[in-house]
Amino acid sequence: MKKQTAIKLLGGTAKEAAAAMNYTSVAAIHMWPDDLPMVVAERVFAAWVKKYKPKVAKEFAALQEG
Repeated sequence: MKKQTAIKLLGGTAKEAAAAMNYTSVAAIHMWPDDLPMVVAERVFAAWVKKYKPKVAKEFAALQEG
């Protein structure tokens, strides 16, 4: 996944992306490489689900509990 794609998915700005990823600093987003490693891309996807598909995120969390 490209960094700019990830930022767009998480709100369109580095500030919104940082908030969605629960980062305390926007600098963390700026430090991402242009081609994200798979582990970061997976975290971006998880943050996207949590932000835009809360029902799915809650159902997944419930499956993990029991």
